[in-house]
Amino acid sequence: MSRGLVTTSRYSPGNMSGQALERLFVGRDALMKEVLKRITVSATRKEKHFILLVGPRGMGKTHFVSLAYHKLKTDPAYASARARLKIAYLNEEEWGVASFLDLLVRILRALVSERGDPELSAGINRIYETFKQSPEAALQFAESLLIQHVQGSTLLLICENLSDLFEGLDTEGQQRWRALIQEHPFWTILATTPALFSGVKLQTSPFYNFFNLKPLDRLDFDTATDLLRQKALMEGRTGLANFLVTPTGRARVRAIHHLAGGNHRVYVILSDFLDEESLEELVGPFMRMADDLTPYYQDRMRQLAPQQRKIIELLCQESRPLIVKDIAMRALISQQVAAKQLGELAKLQFLVSTKVGRESYYELAEPLMRICVDIKDNRTEHFRLFVDFLRHWFTGRELRAQLELLMQAAPEARRIDRLHLAVALQDFDQNRREPFLEHLDVEVRRCIEFRDYQGLVDAVPRLLNERPSSQYYLALAWALENLSRFEDVLKVVDEGTARYPDEAALYEYRPLALMRLNRLAEALEASERIVKLKPDDAEVACEYAALLGMNGRADLAFEHVRRILQVQPENLEARKVMAVSLLDMRRHVEAEQVYREVLELETGDELPFNGLFLSLYYQKKYHDAVSLADAAAQVPSGSGSILSEYGECLVILGRYEDALVQLDKAMASNVGDARLHGFKAMALFKLGRFEDAANSCVTALRLQSPESVTSVVLDILLRSGGPAKVLSAIEDLEKREGTVKAVWEQRTRALLLLSRYGEAQEVIGAVRRSDPTDIKAALLEVEALTGSSGFGAAMSALDDALGGRTVAVEQDALVTTINNVLLIEQHLRGAVAMARQCSQLKALLGKHQQSGILSPVLSKLLDAWLEEEHLSEDEWTKALPMLQGTFGDVPECRIPLGLLSVAVRYQQSGDKSVLLELPLEQRNLLLEKMEVDVESGPSN
Repeated sequence: MSRGLVTTSRYSPGNMSGQALERLFVGRDALMKEVLKRITVSATRKEKHFILLVGPRGMGKTHFVSLAYHKLKTDPAYASARARLKIAYLNEEEWGVASFLDLLVRILRALVSERGDPELSAGINRIYETFKQSPEAALQFAESLLIQHVQGSTLLLICENLSDLFEGLDTEGQQRWRALIQEHPFWTILATTPALFSGVKLQTSPFYNFFNLKPLDRLDFDTATDLLRQKALMEGRTGLANFLVTPTGRARVRAIHHLAGGNHRVYVILSDFLDEESLEELVGPFMRMADDLTPYYQDRMRQLAPQQRKIIELLCQESRPLIVKDIAMRALISQQVAAKQLGELAKLQFLVSTKVGRESYYELAEPLMRICVDIKDNRTEHFRLFVDFLRHWFTGRELRAQLELLMQAAPEARRIDRLHLAVALQDFDQNRREPFLEHLDVEVRRCIEFRDYQGLVDAVPRLLNERPSSQYYLALAWALENLSRFEDVLKVVDEGTARYPDEAALYEYRPLALMRLNRLAEALEASERIVKLKPDDAEVACEYAALLGMNGRADLAFEHVRRILQVQPENLEARKVMAVSLLDMRRHVEAEQVYREVLELETGDELPFNGLFLSLYYQKKYHDAVSLADAAAQVPSGSGSILSEYGECLVILGRYEDALVQLDKAMASNVGDARLHGFKAMALFKLGRFEDAANSCVTALRLQSPESVTSVVLDILLRSGGPAKVLSAIEDLEKREGTVKAVWEQRTRALLLLSRYGEAQEVIGAVRRSDPTDIKAALLEVEALTGSSGFGAAMSALDDALGGRTVAVEQDALVTTINNVLLIEQHLRGAVAMARQCSQLKALLGKHQQSGILSPVLSKLLDAWLEEEHLSEDEWTKALPMLQGTFGDVPECRIPLGLLSVAVRYQQSGDKSVLLELPLEQRNLLLEKMEVDVESGPSN
């Protein structure tokens, strides 16, 4: 068969595709890299390497060299070697090599097959013609033909079963080959052999100490499992591949491993059993396997000397290891002869030995070797190897159930199955070992070691059904807890404690599960029961205290751990519970101190770190909280709430970009927290990303409407998204929650900005009626009245707001209100009307001793007027003198009036020389506000 035509092969891996060889290659990557490295060195340097892989039949030698050949031919990593190599890959069985000339011809044929060289093919034909005249001349010509063909390159010879080649060459052929290699050092060899042979191990041999020997070890259990899984995947049996990584699947592989003894080929043959469960589906494949392997093992037996065969036959009939003297006695040979032959059989890897004290115990390296004896045994009706397989595949209970089921059928139905089950049960009654359960127990321990919780959930129930143990219940509860299957934890604890009421450790899973199910009162009750069972256990006491805190009894939790610390002052868990209790009791200063003590003892614990951060946050030590995170290079984690507070600290400290990073992390796990979106809006607004800020505000308002969030977020929305967005958000809030009292200010401001003065008056009027003393509402009412009822009504309301108040109105708020009143008047009735009303405003402010705000009012108005670019209108020609007449006698108003006068005249005339009337400082200020670039000197 040509290489690459099949995906798997039991006996001829060389026929497999390169992809299949890659996928089924397990456990020998390091050796493969070493071999290919040596071949690469041989191809690119003067030094040459000669590698001999040693391993019994079925150990994967052909697979190894086939894959090495494939990599050399296709892998880009070996391109440099490939360019310098000429490869002669001989057949796995070169039966026709009986002389050195035969070997040379086979090598030349392999080179022709590799490259299709017609000239070299013609040369081979000349060898045959020359041989008619003189065999010696034919040999010399063959040597010269090979030398000429390889000249300037390196010849890689890949040959299997080197021992057979050496036997055909005989001593003379070996000597001539060794001489040719020495005279023409272009050779590198990758060869295999089932065992060391005289041609390489005798000191008199031409090839003694010539090869670098590389033993191919038997597959260990994990590597065998990997091989079987890869084979299942390659064959499209994904269900089997997934089953093989479960504890039950691995236990099944252990049953196979018991028979295969690490032999690659046997695993491939036995893989058919792995997804079979019933006896009916096992017998046929097992018997077919026996038929397949019998010739193989019988052939191996024929290779042995008679005394060695006798020993193998004896051990095939035994199911346990034997010592030398027992083997010698049963085989009717002396102990000296037995010891020598046993040593040889161990070297040939037919046997393995185990040293116990001074004695060496010997057993078959491959239990399936029994096939060659068992299949021909006429003394029993049953197949002993199949009985052994059944004992490893099924539990005693399962074997009995299978036999009882068969006994209900007709007496002659499935007689073979019934016979083997009866013998297996008889063996079980004599030896109560449960190999499958032992295998499964090994896998359970492995699951515990590697924290394979799902594996435990799959495997432990079967063990509990077969041989219950409190330890299995503990393992199952532990696995279910880690899988967050807390209802199932409670069921396991109930069942386990009913069967093992004295197993205190089982009870401890109940409060933990109840706590995770948020059944805190029941968890506390369960914890109290454990405290009674273990009154001196500090860990149990700490867990009880923690549950007290979770049940809102932080004071009791604190007292509980305080008493523990009086007896055990170094108890770290008690300190942790105390710190949490202090935080819950809002004793933040004390909580900070205890958290710092905990972190000094256990720096890597996340929860105390978060607790210390929160204790600083609640004390408004924002800088200290952020410095704590920066110094530890650790961001508070866990709940989104903590990250929200961290983000808030960063916002307060002006680290807006950092705040956005942390807030986004918090929202990844808690996207529905309006508080997070509110802080994000604040950071975005500070960074000038107004559209993004507005969107975050809208999201926050849709999620939540508490006053603390709504008022701040709406204020940001007003400044970033505009009044229309604010009104839309407020309407959405009220649809969901009815009238929202906290938003009256933002609603009023939005309506004023939209010039909807009547609606603004209605909103603010309702607030004023409910609380006539609210100065903020009073000032907003003045603005609304300006638009809805006129300037006079607004001044009357302002007179009321400023008069008779025990608390002075904040100057900034008053400046903003008057500025807005004058702008509303201007926009509704024009600049002249606004200027005419200023005398009334001046008189009112003088009445209430607020004339000092006139200068900041005019300065703020000037900024607004310059932004509007309406100063060029003719109306301002009339308005300007009126403003100068009203405010000109106020010294503080002269500068803003002068700036306004120059700005109006410049806007109307476009004459840049007008600007030169101002001193340099004022001129620069005005130019900056007007965004005008003026050259020095007047314009023409």
